[in-house]
Amino acid sequence: MTDAQTLLREGIAAIRDRQDRVAGRDLLARALKLDPRSDAAWLWLTHTTDDPQQQRVYVERALAINPGNPPARDLRDRLDALALEPSTSGVIRPLKAEPQALTETQNTRILALLDEAEVLQANGAVEDALARWEDVLAIQPDNAIAIRGAVGHLWRLGYPDDAKELIGRALLNGTSTPSIYLTALDIAERDADDESATRLRARVAALPTMEEDALLTLADRYAQNARPDRAAQFLEQALAVHPDRQALMVRLGDLLCELGRIPEARRWYEGALRVSPHSKAGRDADERLLAFGPSLDERERRSMWLAVREAAGLTFVYLMLAWQDSSLSLLSMDAAHWAGVLVALAGSYLLVTATSSPQQQPLAAWLDGSHARTLATGRLQSLGPTAYAAEPALPTIPPAIRAGLGIAGTLLLLIALALVLGQSIDLLQHYSPPPLPVF
Repeated sequence: MTDAQTLLREGIAAIRDRQDRVAGRDLLARALKLDPRSDAAWLWLTHTTDDPQQQRVYVERALAINPGNPPARDLRDRLDALALEPSTSGVIRPLKAEPQALTETQNTRILALLDEAEVLQANGAVEDALARWEDVLAIQPDNAIAIRGAVGHLWRLGYPDDAKELIGRALLNGTSTPSIYLTALDIAERDADDESATRLRARVAALPTMEEDALLTLADRYAQNARPDRAAQFLEQALAVHPDRQALMVRLGDLLCELGRIPEARRWYEGALRVSPHSKAGRDADERLLAFGPSLDERERRSMWLAVREAAGLTFVYLMLAWQDSSLSLLSMDAAHWAGVLVALAGSYLLVTATSSPQQQPLAAWLDGSHARTLATGRLQSLGPTAYAAEPALPTIPPAIRAGLGIAGTLLLLIALALVLGQSIDLLQHYSPPPLPVF
């Protein structure tokens, strides 16, 4: 009687040497009947088909038996590269965004099979019910009802590999059903397959149909396993697809605070507050921002008018000094007084720009040559509050230029002080004390 190893060698020879896929597949199938845990046989079966989905099923079987099989891991990576493409937001998503639409006949057939499976399951005919669910999945690989029934029963009956195969087919079909991805993720975590779990979380984050609570739960799993950095990355991926999810923004801000990335956390809290200040998440974001103390949001930091307003406050002090110098009469203020007020406004603006408003636009972009970056930030702002909150940097006036502006502003303020107090200075210069009485 021919043993499994002999059949394996003959199957490999048929595929590799004679290019006979049919004979090779038959020999490998016979080998697997004798030794179902031959990872080499499952891997060589990938050479008998050009269908990437079927190849993925075979390679996953090989890796389930021997996770350290290097050729199998390489092939899985190549299949992943074919099955995935980067989205415009930089998040990994399934290449097939939508499974192919079913015909009316197929829908009718699926409903009939599901009804039959439900009756058979109720009567204890589990194997017959499984057959009906598998028939449904042959038509619609990601049918949530059939997946739930078939995978659950296969797992309980001790056929985890068959259950994984059904999940794998649904994923390769481009399903957008969250429960299927979550089931796949549970399996990967149960098998301690960190690599697959990471890929699945990236796909889950990109699903437009994922509920906010489910995304928060997955992020918390990372955090509970002492991986707040991974949790933060996951939430950033999810927010690229769900830019208005306030609870995700607040949770991301909390994680970034835990990681010591306070400026980034503040921006996400500000983004959540801009979506809606009256929701629970908005109030939570407001409380966290208050804990940081008073701060300027990015809109305020970009505002040139805010810098002018601060400069006007200091200029008002100089106006009061000029008013006092002219005997408390605005009509008595001469050209030197008014010139001093204007010079004070210019000096105040330069000093405020150097100290508290180095990101005002367009001045900051012009002084550090970041016109392109400013335009990009403007485009992000047009995408919505979250996209803008995620942008980590605004163009900033370089330190050397800020120092120069500060020195120039200080000199102008000294000149303005001399101008607005001109009469007082003259009186001091011509003042002579009265002679002391002689006794």
